[in-house]
Amino acid sequence: MMPPYAFVTSEFGLDEAGLHRLRSRFPFETIPYAAISQVEVTRGRSVQNWWLLLAFGLACLGVALWVALGYYRFFTDPTAGGRIEVRAVAAPIIPAFVGGAAIWQALQVEDILVVRYGRRRLVLPLTKLQGGTLADLPAYLAQHVPAVWHRAKADAQ
Repeated sequence: MMPPYAFVTSEFGLDEAGLHRLRSRFPFETIPYAAISQVEVTRGRSVQNWWLLLAFGLACLGVALWVALGYYRFFTDPTAGGRIEVRAVAAPIIPAFVGGAAIWQALQVEDILVVRYGRRRLVLPLTKLQGGTLADLPAYLAQHVPAVWHRAKADAQ
């Protein structure tokens, strides 16, 4: 049976013992409050290396556009001859969808919980927070952690 958490999402749960990282609703790592040096509730990107994901998405879109431009030239050039298969015409669709999804995920800004403990920095999304409201979370954690709280607008992380 899972312990009751004061606050819980699909990725973490908070109780009196500390922060529990969850996988399939079961804890796989517990970080005691004494080990946490700073906690911040803010808006930001939940993806750690968002710029790398953005570059990957732009590269996928670039490949899709390059292939689509080649097909456009093939079909509009009166001197071009030969045959082309239907599945080859659909080839730019997959990298275009992958690139669009990567760009969308890289630029997604949401409420996050940034936890610093030891030399590690853990970013946890606060979507679908259960057990209380987002406004109650800083007050709950302030009882357990010497935290620096500031709710800034979305900044580059």
